[in-house]
Amino acid sequence: MKKSLVDLSFNGGAILKKLSLLLLVLTILFLIPFLVNKSKQSKIPTLVNVSGTTYVLTHEPYEEVTQPDESYSVQKKVERYSYPEKNLESNYLEVGTEIYLPKKATESIIIYEKDGSLYVARENLSYK
Repeated sequence: MKKSLVDLSFNGGAILKKLSLLLLVLTILFLIPFLVNKSKQSKIPTLVNVSGTTYVLTHEPYEEVTQPDESYSVQKKVERYSYPEKNLESNYLEVGTEIYLPKKATESIIIYEKDGSLYVARENLSYK
């Protein structure tokens, strides 16, 4: 018996399944680098560099009665997910944000102003 091309059964369901699986695998492969990069970015805290020391910005209010000693302001805002390397750079605070050094600090902190309130920034010990 001779079979023509028309007589051969077309197994379209299996081909469609294979094509769908291939498309799914390719989508996952393209998403992995994006997701890995995002997870690394979210691990970088909000920072400011003052005199070569990097400080992590907190939402801890500064409640001391004494006024801060020295005053500086942020000179440059760098990309959010990078480390500020130079003096008076921040990856979060806007240019012109006031930064204060307390007169009698028993620990390595600075004070920054945000929305009219003063907050504490602590030395970043994990990035030295």
